[in-house]
Amino acid sequence: MRELRLAFRSRRRTPFVTLVAILSLALGIGANAAIYSLMDAMLLRSLPVQDPATLVNIAVPGPNPGSQSCGQAGGCDEVLSYPMLRDLEAFEAPSLAGVAGHVPFGVNLAYDGRTTSGQGAQVTGSYFPLLGVRPALGRLFDEGDDSEVGGHFVAVLGWDYWKNALGGDPEVLNRSVVVNGESLTVVGVAPEGFRGTVLGASPDVFVPMTMRGVMYPWFDGWEDRRWYWAYAFARLAPGATLEQAEETLSAHYNGIIRDVEAPLQQAMTEESMERFRNKEIVLSEGFRGQSNTHEEVETPLRLLLGITGLVLLIACANIANLLLARGANRQTEMAVRGSLGASRGALVRQLMLESLMLAAAAGVAGIVVGHFTLALLQYFVPAEVGASIEVGMNGVVLAFTGAIALGTGFLFGIYPALHASRADLATLIRAGSGKGSSARAATRFRTALVTAQIALSVALLMSAGLF
Repeated sequence: MRELRLAFRSRRRTPFVTLVAILSLALGIGANAAIYSLMDAMLLRSLPVQDPATLVNIAVPGPNPGSQSCGQAGGCDEVLSYPMLRDLEAFEAPSLAGVAGHVPFGVNLAYDGRTTSGQGAQVTGSYFPLLGVRPALGRLFDEGDDSEVGGHFVAVLGWDYWKNALGGDPEVLNRSVVVNGESLTVVGVAPEGFRGTVLGASPDVFVPMTMRGVMYPWFDGWEDRRWYWAYAFARLAPGATLEQAEETLSAHYNGIIRDVEAPLQQAMTEESMERFRNKEIVLSEGFRGQSNTHEEVETPLRLLLGITGLVLLIACANIANLLLARGANRQTEMAVRGSLGASRGALVRQLMLESLMLAAAAGVAGIVVGHFTLALLQYFVPAEVGASIEVGMNGVVLAFTGAIALGTGFLFGIYPALHASRADLATLIRAGSGKGSSARAATRFRTALVTAQIALSVALLMSAGLF
């Protein structure tokens, strides 16, 4: 406590340096916290389901001759025909716990005279059981709700729609909701926080995939193996690896391609047919769900995080310069303390404590800056994506903010502390109050810091100009 009081009094004696340091660091820390919050929400956060680490997404790169319908849930290399989806879903292997399918679609909803438009998801009966989610109300779909094409007029409401549009009405079960003109019976409500498996989509309602023809009267692709429109994911069996599951599932898939689908293809060149016959399934980590948004935002967000990291580095160099300049005036104080018996380790510890106090104050201010920066950044995120993701200064982001505040405190404080603590009183008197080699070394280091700041600033300005 005594050292904390000394550090506080020392900072209070130089309010201008303290204020400039806190403001400079707060801007850098806040910008980093805001970008990391977006990255956490869009790239790092797992689905709120049971054991998301064992989920894998299914892709089928290669020729897809016929009709393709792909969108927000992924590219055209990730869509399957309905017959192929059912073939994979029925396949049993020791490395797989199951396969499920889904596809987003636009909906017009009407309930109790209230009409709205939004998003929906058509899912197979294995969708909810494979994810391991539990209903907030009623029940979720199972295989019995998806066994007959056009024969299951049931719906599961999304939590957000049920809570916001229907006021969390507990009497909604077994009542009718009109989806795209068709009356469906509500059998349950999805759990809070679960917004499907597609980033950027927040389904208001889930319906069985076998109801696609009812939702879209023009649809007739149940038996067409040349019409690709359904997305699929799988769950690994306990102890199985992604490579094992990929090898097993690819062998089954390729057998269907060669024996069933290859004879159906027409007007294909010999080269394209050979590529088609050799198609294999590619599995990838599915803990984040399926979405082409992941690929679209990954590079910009990593670039932004790198840029804000450089801004923070410039701020650290600036504060280190300020502390070195102030340290030149404190060398006599440090030398006197040393002559009175204080060890160099104790002096370094005291000076580092002062730096860490600055960093802690800047971290708190950075949280405020990050909150407002995040609010501004959300204006640049597509509206349909921003509405379906939760960004904010949550526990993960606060931990990240604390870590970078602590790291920056050490980074900008270590050299000034080591430099100021090595002076002794006799040397200072002989050198004319610190105008000797120690002062020259500090000057060279400060010059190097200024040069680095200018170089980094020019690089950032050039990048901004290119954007």
